[in-house]
Amino acid sequence: VHHVACAGHRGVRIHDVFATLIFGKQRVAGRSKARLGKWQMRVATRRIRSVLRSYRSVFERAEIDEIRLELKWLAGILGVARDAEVMAQRYESLIADEPPERIVGPISARLVEAQRARYAAAHAEVIEALDESRYAQLRERLSAILEDPPLSSKAGKPAAKLFTKA
Repeated sequence: VHHVACAGHRGVRIHDVFATLIFGKQRVAGRSKARLGKWQMRVATRRIRSVLRSYRSVFERAEIDEIRLELKWLAGILGVARDAEVMAQRYESLIADEPPERIVGPISARLVEAQRARYAAAHAEVIEALDESRYAQLRERLSAILEDPPLSSKAGKPAAKLFTKA
């Protein structure tokens, strides 16, 4: 198989992105790198879904569509924690930029602490999800795609013909 000539080869040259998701659990579970790990996994999840969607014509559709649904599930779980974290930081920054006399009541506690509590709950859900068999099965399926991709008959066609239709 030639690197550029074959469409199927282009569709499976994403080992680094897959590896981030497959092995990302260890990064998320660690305390000091948990936030970075979730962000990396969320990005990896979105990239893999995008690649699988973009190259769907070179894969067997049923298997890939199931994996994309599972990736969507995982991205949703990771997204709640990341969104709460970002909102807490934004609120904190906005409040810090205001003159003290404009801050009325416990606004920081209401906004920032509420988002931090939301983050803590979402983080716990992420850790729980990563310990579930559903996530383990997703990792196994992604590993299987890397080892033996479910390529369609179009995978052997010239990449230039298949991907220049857009």
